Amino acid sequence: MMLPDRAADHYSYALSTRAMLIHRFRSGSFLGQGEMLSAAAASGYLRDAAGEVNAVRFSLSLIGFWLFAAVLAVALPDPRWVALGAGLAILGLALKVAWKHRSLVSGLNSLFIWHVSAAGLLLGLVSPRRPPNDPIRSVVLHDRTGAAREAASA
Repeated sequence: MMLPDRAADHYSYALSTRAMLIHRFRSGSFLGQGEMLSAAAASGYLRDAAGEVNAVRFSLSLIGFWLFAAVLAVALPDPRWVALGAGLAILGLALKVAWKHRSLVSGLNSLFIWHVSAAGLLLGLVSPRRPPNDPIRSVVLHDRTGAAREAASA
C-alpha cells in the first residue's frame, strides 16, 4: 500500500558518482546492507533478507568470489595464476557493464561501487545497531500542509 502523499524526495541520483559516494560515506548509508542483515539475523529472517534483496545477493556473491580466490591462492603452488584469473574475471564483468552502458567509465565506476558496497556490507554487519525509534535528522524544505507547524507547536 502506498501513502497518499509523498513523504520525502530523494535527490541522490542528481549527484555525480563521486558526490554520491561521499554522501553515502558521510551519512553512513553505505553500511545499510550489513545493518539490515544484522537486524535480520537478530529477528530470525536472515535467509529471507539475504535471498530477496538483489544488492545484498550481489555483494555476498562478490565477497564469496574474493574468498574463493583467496582460498585458491593459498592452496595452489603459484598464487599469481589465481590473481591473474580473478583480476581478469572482475575486469570482464566491468567490460560487460561498460559494453551495456556504452561507457568504459560507467563500467569502471560500477566495479568500484560494487566493491564499496561489499565492504559496506561487511562493516555494517559489525557496526552497532541504533534503535529504530531514534529520531532521524531532517529538514522541512516546504510546508505544504501546515503539519510541521502543528507538530512543532504541540
